[in-house]
Amino acid sequence: MLQEDGRPDLVLVYTGETYNYRELRQQLAGLGHRMNTSSDTEVALHRARGWGCSAGTLFSRNP
Repeated sequence: MLQEDGRPDLVLVYTGETYNYRELRQQLAGLGHRMNTSSDTEVALHRARGWGCSAGTLFSRNP
């Protein structure tokens, strides 16, 4: 994820899938987050930015 001036801000590398990323994306948009892609990875980055380490507890994993 880049800052407004284009400099790197957050980087996330993981394998897997966030099953509830659409729901989380809507919540984040309601809080003013702007997404540049439709990926679950970007949602994870925005969650980490907003909630720090506790963001991981909000993801829905393999049912």
